Amino acid sequence: MKLYSWNVNGIRAVMRKELFHPFLESEQPDILCIQETKAQPEEIITNADGYHTYINSADKKAILVPPF
Repeated sequence: MKLYSWNVNGIRAVMRKELFHPFLESEQPDILCIQETKAQPEEIITNADGYHTYINSADKKAILVPPF
């Protein structure tokens, strides 16, 4: 079983550079976890054949950091 975890640091840039689908085709992971998408669910293109998509995004775009 192949499990990949990819910190994309912005999924739109990955898609624009056409890196996502070639990665899926060459590596064929059984499970692919993507972090730091910096996108809302409606902005993420999930048309990868043979894969199911599960998205858990932040409710807000900002990150709340507690004071020190």
